[in-house]
Amino acid sequence: MKKHTPQIMWILNITPDSFYDGGRYLRVEDAKQQIEKMIAEGVDIIDVGGFSSKPGTTLPTVEEELGRILPVLDVLDTYHMPFSVDTCRSEVVKEILKYKNLRYTNDISGLTDEKILPLISGTGVGYILMHIQGTPETMQQNPHYDDVVSEVYNFLEKKIAVIQAAGVTDIVVDPGFGFGKTIEHNYGLLRNIGRLTELGYPVLAGLSRKSMIWRLLDTTPDDTLTETVALHLFALQNGANILRVHDVKEHVRALKISEIIISSSREEDIFDKWNTLKKQVDRREQKNFYVKEREVWYVHIWKNIWYESLWKGRDFKRPVLVLKRIGSMFLCVSMTTKWKKWFFYYELPSEIFAKPSYVTLSQVKTIDHKRFIEKLGIIPKKEFSEIKKRIRDFLS
Repeated sequence: MKKHTPQIMWILNITPDSFYDGGRYLRVEDAKQQIEKMIAEGVDIIDVGGFSSKPGTTLPTVEEELGRILPVLDVLDTYHMPFSVDTCRSEVVKEILKYKNLRYTNDISGLTDEKILPLISGTGVGYILMHIQGTPETMQQNPHYDDVVSEVYNFLEKKIAVIQAAGVTDIVVDPGFGFGKTIEHNYGLLRNIGRLTELGYPVLAGLSRKSMIWRLLDTTPDDTLTETVALHLFALQNGANILRVHDVKEHVRALKISEIIISSSREEDIFDKWNTLKKQVDRREQKNFYVKEREVWYVHIWKNIWYESLWKGRDFKRPVLVLKRIGSMFLCVSMTTKWKKWFFYYELPSEIFAKPSYVTLSQVKTIDHKRFIEKLGIIPKKEFSEIKKRIRDFLS
């Protein structure tokens, strides 16, 4: 999978009865042409499914599911494009582990078949955990929650513990929009999607052309592209990392515009943030950060500052100012609190933005001051002394 954030996951349904695109890609040649088109449009990962999970449907047999997806996976694996497989059966997972570009098992059942876990443990294949109430056949008959956000959170938290115990650490969580939820439940989850980031894993949002849109607007799935993009951008701005979509080009374009807006905003208020943060950060909290092993940075993200600790015989704690994203890296500057004069310029991999995480020193690319200024671009060199001054003020 490409390292940049966010990631666009394209839905490739090899089914006759999916709610939006059922029957379009049953022929391998049709699927192949669409795969090439989506790659050209900028997709990051392709999610292949061999059964429909729309309300009221029953699963096909294992043989039927494999018969649909394996010929397409044979073709897809030749493109060096990461893909996931949408399945809830260990029998299917066992057959797809042979593919070198398999990135995730995408399980919409909420882990009803725990035999999947030992199969993928240690293979490098991750697991996408989705919340569902009931089964696709029954989930929309009478969904009920006392507190949908808390109940979905607690469900995912408990399942994560099971997954971790099985030795699988590459996990993505999905609130399961439309899976055992009313329209009100779905929008309540969306408003609070940021809560799921507290689980410590990337969050997937799959809202593409779903009934929570078209039923609300009294239209059809075909007429909900604009609304889908709008909801996905909202999810992204509030913590989602992966967007599962039917329409790649439109989402890629929307994300480019969104990134420009966010980057421009960062340039305009970069100095104001220091003053705000200086008032809001309780300096005593800096004592709570720690590391577990030699030469490892522990990075904790708090608004626009990362507190890091580096253990190399002594303990340094430095606020890190994130200035600009360049490809898959974030350009950062920091200064030690011990001497308050040594500045460090480096790039950090963007995936650590998803959650507090341990980062080995090999992941940190240190660069010199001249190269830093050249790559920064958005701040003239004459203004960089002011940045240093603001950092010193913050630490004083």
